[in-house]
Amino acid sequence: MVIWQRFCYNYIKMQKNKIPKVVSKTVWYIDPKKLDLQKNSGTIIKQVLFFGDTDALAWIFFFYGKDEVAKVAQNIPLGAWNKKSLALWKLYLGISPKTREEQMNEKGKING
Repeated sequence: MVIWQRFCYNYIKMQKNKIPKVVSKTVWYIDPKKLDLQKNSGTIIKQVLFFGDTDALAWIFFFYGKDEVAKVAQNIPLGAWNKKSLALWKLYLGISPKTREEQMNEKGKING
């Protein structure tokens, strides 16, 4: 099993700029040929968390890892989430997203 997982991991990493169709469906507004799996990782992860099926979800966790997915999810503003999706990802990823205003206050962009 470990050998198979390592093979899959290496194969996916070699296919660095090829996004699976199951994932590209969630980012329908961007030409898949223009998507860079590293530069656009936040967009890809966000869209899969919002609209992906189980295959797309499995791929992002395999490709990016749970820590990176959680990091991206934590930075999605609270108002962007569907209530049921948020409940699931709060439990699974241990996140507690903030409102856009709270995020900006933390970065010191709004003086209050």
